[in-house]
Amino acid sequence: MAHTGAPHWSDVETADGKRLEALLEKITEVCSIPASAQKVLELTRDQFADLPSVVEALGEDPALAMEVLRIANSPFFAQRKKITSIQRAVLIIGMQELNTMAAAMAMLAAFPSNEELSEHLHDAALVSATIARLIAADIEGQDLSTVFLCGLLCEIGAMACFSVDGRHYVEIWHRAQGDFASRAELERKRYGATSEEIGFRLLVRNRISEEVAHAVLPSGLTPPDGLNLLARITGVAKRLTPALYEAQESEEAARRVFGETVPSLCEGFLEGALTPRKLETIAVEAAASQEIEIPGDFGRVDELELDVAVEEHAEEPESSARASEPGEEPRESSKPDGDSDEPLDEASGFFGKLRGLFRRKS
Repeated sequence: MAHTGAPHWSDVETADGKRLEALLEKITEVCSIPASAQKVLELTRDQFADLPSVVEALGEDPALAMEVLRIANSPFFAQRKKITSIQRAVLIIGMQELNTMAAAMAMLAAFPSNEELSEHLHDAALVSATIARLIAADIEGQDLSTVFLCGLLCEIGAMACFSVDGRHYVEIWHRAQGDFASRAELERKRYGATSEEIGFRLLVRNRISEEVAHAVLPSGLTPPDGLNLLARITGVAKRLTPALYEAQESEEAARRVFGETVPSLCEGFLEGALTPRKLETIAVEAAASQEIEIPGDFGRVDELELDVAVEEHAEEPESSARASEPGEEPRESSKPDGDSDEPLDEASGFFGKLRGLFRRKS
């Protein structure tokens, strides 16, 4: 890409962070959030916003509309049929969720995905978001939408670097060979900051919540002291995603990932909040949702294990089940299909998880 006028950001001295500031300015110039996204943000602040107006605003930005469809079809919303209508996608996501995710979707849409590495980063973002959401579903007190958003944005800095420094960033990516410490060192040498720090700065500039921005910041293989749980979950999701792509290469690679990486992440980031076995199951479920085929029987349960789990759950006191309100009709256990007018319920219930595991087994 040719540049005229002001010096190219890479020609700026690194002292006092000037190169980083020049890079951020270039990213903002090349990949700014369009007015259509700002309009969607404004419209969706009201959960009872006029649906046709929101759909019309999304239609003004094809890249943003495609991002909305991609998110609606993600495992987070668990649709059985592919969603192809923007109106249907908005109904599934909901106005409040759309408002929460609109700026993030616009940022993702601003970075082109027609190059191999860019396509990989966009695909990996959904894997990370799925992993983060599945982890959070098993840990009390986590907002699933926020966690999903953090996973979705965890490589936004890498996407940004690639968008303005394509050939050089591809070289950094390949030289690092999936090692986060090596990638951070190479990024800092070229940009004066890591892609995680660049991502943090971009999110703050675009008024994404500080809670989310801070969650994508941690670098390295081990979390710094005082890191909150949201950032730890995001860190696990980001580090587990490339490991899953590695695991699909061979059964030996899969054994290494599930025998070494998964236990290490449980101990280092999650501090025992999940067992390695549980994280393994989550990882395989996330991989399957994005058609990443893991060789072997990792993360699966056999029929005997399933039967025992169902029996144990059936013996739990009735008070532990989610009761209906007085006068309310009993809740349906089955989910509507993708053509329903209502979004699906969260698929995080006990039997929902077991059914998902059993389907993968069969």
